[in-house]
Amino acid sequence: MIFRIYLLITALISPLFSFHIAYLNMNNDELETGIHLDLAQFNHKYDVNRYFVGVDYLYIEEENNGDYDSFLDLSFLMQSRVQSFRPLTIGIGVKSIYLEKSENKFMAIPLTLLAKLEFPLLGFKSRLTGSFGYSPKPLTFKSGYRYKESRVEFGIDIVKRGTVIFGYRNIETKFFENQYLDSRFSESPYIGLKFGW
Repeated sequence: MIFRIYLLITALISPLFSFHIAYLNMNNDELETGIHLDLAQFNHKYDVNRYFVGVDYLYIEEENNGDYDSFLDLSFLMQSRVQSFRPLTIGIGVKSIYLEKSENKFMAIPLTLLAKLEFPLLGFKSRLTGSFGYSPKPLTFKSGYRYKESRVEFGIDIVKRGTVIFGYRNIETKFFENQYLDSRFSESPYIGLKFGW
């Protein structure tokens, strides 16, 4: 009976954990982690590796970024290969951002663009990814005035579904009390690991 229950649970759960992605990025002062789920595993009408929902968390030591504590976002991404050039994938999406500075709360809904180029390197599958997100005043709430994020990553698969990441991110936030002063929430290189299953 227990064995049958185990087989049933395995049959139900296994499809949910195919093509999903989890990652961990870090440098001396920052730690970033997240998980992105492939919606095709929940609804077979969707194409595999095309629609993702995710949650990301970034923590930065206080002495490196003033009064900031942490950063949380929920995201949706739709991506597709370019039919005339299959190594290239492009994507569009939206995020929901939340962070705090002192007693001021910052929320934003940036629209995002992504481009990813896959290529072989020394016998390993590699990829170069760039993304950009922007939230103008109408999509920025609470004490927020504007949000902007850009990121570049180089990844190389050292094992199947296991990738070493070298990246650089620049996250800018602007609050109402400093409308003419951009504040760098994060501007730094990082190294990380990404896993798919």
